[in-house]
Amino acid sequence: MAIDFCTNLNRRHYRKKLVQALYNVPRTRADLLPLYSRIVAVLNPVMPDVGGDLCEALRRQFRWLVRRQDPLRLESKIRNVRFMAELTKFGIFSKAECLLCLKILLNNFKHHAVEMVCCLLESGGRFLYWSPDSHSRMKILLEELLRRKSLRLFDARMDSMIENAYFSCSTPETAASRTGQNMTIKIRTPMQMFIRKIFLDDLNRTDPSDVTCLTSLIRRLPWDDPEVFEYGLKYLSSAWRINYASISALANVLAGLANYQDDLAVRVVDNVLDDIRVQLELNNSKFNQRRLAMVRYLGEMYNYRIVDSSVIFNTLFSLILFGWIADVPTMLDPPSHLLRIRLVCALLNTCGEYFSHGTARRRLDSFLALFRRYFWMKRENVVWSDHCPFPMTIVHLVEDTMGKLRRDFSLLKNLEEAEAALKKINDKMLEKVNMDSFNAALKKEEESADTGDNTSESSSLSGSLLDLSLLDNEQAVTDDIRSKPEINSDDLDFMATLEKLTSESYQTQAQAKVPQFKTAIPSIVKEQLQNPVHPRESNDSTVRVGLMTKKGQKQHLIKFMDLPEDTEYVSHWKATEETEKRERSEMMRLTLNMSHRQEREEFEDLVSTSTRSLPAPRQEAMRFGGPPKSNKPPPNRNGDGPVKGTAVHRL
Repeated sequence: MAIDFCTNLNRRHYRKKLVQALYNVPRTRADLLPLYSRIVAVLNPVMPDVGGDLCEALRRQFRWLVRRQDPLRLESKIRNVRFMAELTKFGIFSKAECLLCLKILLNNFKHHAVEMVCCLLESGGRFLYWSPDSHSRMKILLEELLRRKSLRLFDARMDSMIENAYFSCSTPETAASRTGQNMTIKIRTPMQMFIRKIFLDDLNRTDPSDVTCLTSLIRRLPWDDPEVFEYGLKYLSSAWRINYASISALANVLAGLANYQDDLAVRVVDNVLDDIRVQLELNNSKFNQRRLAMVRYLGEMYNYRIVDSSVIFNTLFSLILFGWIADVPTMLDPPSHLLRIRLVCALLNTCGEYFSHGTARRRLDSFLALFRRYFWMKRENVVWSDHCPFPMTIVHLVEDTMGKLRRDFSLLKNLEEAEAALKKINDKMLEKVNMDSFNAALKKEEESADTGDNTSESSSLSGSLLDLSLLDNEQAVTDDIRSKPEINSDDLDFMATLEKLTSESYQTQAQAKVPQFKTAIPSIVKEQLQNPVHPRESNDSTVRVGLMTKKGQKQHLIKFMDLPEDTEYVSHWKATEETEKRERSEMMRLTLNMSHRQEREEFEDLVSTSTRSLPAPRQEAMRFGGPPKSNKPPPNRNGDGPVKGTAVHRL
């Protein structure tokens, strides 16, 4: 309703009519006051004049009712104070003004004012009592209520109303254990307070693209301490505790820690996946914001290469399939609940753009077809009608998400077309799969799984012996390969796709370069290489090589051997030596040319200086105030030359 009003009726004239309609709520319909207050709270960010005008009208009505003291307008008085209390809970009506109204009623504590005080406390008294900025004043007013109750003699009905209103704000148990000065405070260590400050304060204020300093600070924490590890794991796994816009920065921090704390990254991923699964099983609406944050966090993990694409697709399929039995929804996903559509769109908007090629693209196409069918099953359910239409915001959200991922992908017109498109994709996939070989492999895998527990040691030993025998005898390998049945093109495509899928998570490690170790050769080793104990014959075409190893703090261990000159290592070593020799000669030539050019330039400057005109006599210069001033800049007092740039080492 609020969205429809913003879209179609956002004019000053209609806003005044809306305020008048909200203000003239029937005095016997107290159940509509919370709903009207929520509508005003939804409209307040874009239409603040609606809330302001309504609050001003309620204040004027309250003053008029209190001043007149009409004994026949009890229902209007109760409606007025209840409406103010409901608006106070949504932050539309000021807390200070609500407390002022309560104080005015306590000063005139008789007749209808007693019932107005009780209604105000029952509607918003608990909110005012437990709010930090109004707790102290509310506590004083409650004490004043009890004092005035003891001074006057009320009937049993009034006494019961006052006691119920008082205990609705503060129960005897909470009043005894949690007062304004004696609230339950959690004691944290300095290290826990520091970790809490990093994740809840600094991370929310840091730009997502500049978290390098924050990551280096978190790396310095003593992660070897179990308490620090568990406390840091708690905040790394709680994406809902920080701002929604800072979730990307939290994933960036986790990616920086994953290179140094492998166990921490694994634990965080497990906690995130467990939280998503638990929320699917609970389906509690009060955790909706938490579920959106965790799904967004999982997508950011994929963007920073912490999880694999298979984890994302498993989560996507579970979001639309969990809680359904043979296309029939259960209480875990009722037809009127549309949060799962929002979760899928949030995850796809976060990391779906990277599934643009290879196996990931084909899997995403299959999922989008299934998700489209899920969307139409929700939209064409009987719970939606003309009186309660399907939300257009969900339709626009799904259209924007699919248009961002696949421009040629449409929502179609109804459920039948979506099912037909899904069936077409399934038939196309089944044509590429050899079902006979797939069933045989599945049966063989089940049989091996049944006997795997009893014969694990023997199978591993036989496997290792078989590998050694195959390495020693190449002819046996060839015969074994020839004896296998022929593999068709479909099986080759399936094997290539499977191999690409399994190696996706190891691409980053495969691209890492192995550092080369270089050290100076001791002089003793050089002498032994040049003057061997057993001299070689003149016609021996070998090269003497020394292998130097070292373990721990022990001395170098050197082993000498003779390698033929036609070996790959010797030829590569000679080529490297020749390349380095050419580079050294080229560098020497460039250095000498540069030195000759500088000497030539200095000589030319000296010759040009000697041919200049002579300076004025010293007597003439001293007559006009001293020797002529030089135009050269003053020498650098802080150093002999320009300040060199400092190198910044990144942790």
